[in-house]
Amino acid sequence: MSWLQGPGLYVDLRQPAGMPDFSSLASMHDLSGAEMAWLARQEAFAGELVFDGGIFEWQRRFDFQPATEAGDRGTLAFEEGLLIERGADFPYYEHWHAEETGDGPCWAARLSDPASAGRAILVQSGDVFMFARDRACALYGGTLAEALSAARSPQDRLALLDMEISFGRITGGHWLAERSTLPLRPGTALAPRLTPGTEPRLLTDEIDLEGRCFTRRWEIEELRGDVSSFASPDTERAVS
Repeated sequence: MSWLQGPGLYVDLRQPAGMPDFSSLASMHDLSGAEMAWLARQEAFAGELVFDGGIFEWQRRFDFQPATEAGDRGTLAFEEGLLIERGADFPYYEHWHAEETGDGPCWAARLSDPASAGRAILVQSGDVFMFARDRACALYGGTLAEALSAARSPQDRLALLDMEISFGRITGGHWLAERSTLPLRPGTALAPRLTPGTEPRLLTDEIDLEGRCFTRRWEIEELRGDVSSFASPDTERAVS
């Protein structure tokens, strides 16, 4: 379970126990039924954290599971070195352990891709980052597992799973994913970098369903915080 909070924007990834060994997976088309079932149990979401003076609300711009009418609202308080989250609208408790992320920049961005109508959020805090890219198809009601069971074709099932929420670390300027809702992503580089010009775009290296690498060109809808990380080796690569 990982939650990375940037200036306003956040990304959250929660994966169940018993992760299959995806290390030899070359294509999403090779997933077994059992592997798809495990992937469908993941919980991950991203959006904006707002505070009204008493209650925090994790507004979800997109969600790995189908959206529900229930809000994600609660209180936060430090107790004996832990951050304790208590539900405001229904009872739940979550204990969060702080992790040292280093002294690097802290920033967050909302991104959009006009070519695919895609959306994403990227957050960096020190040497840790989380990246969330929404799926292209709509998902309504029930659970993701139920949606997969009702899908009419293998292509439809893969489209439901084609949503990336990843956790990674930055070492020597290289942004390497460690865990992800997308099983092809761990061990690969996100490599965010800006294009030159007065209206820069943000480029990311991504993985398609066939396991092929490609570069996506994002428009920057909103940028919050310090982006001095773009002086790193990954971001100094020449782009056109």
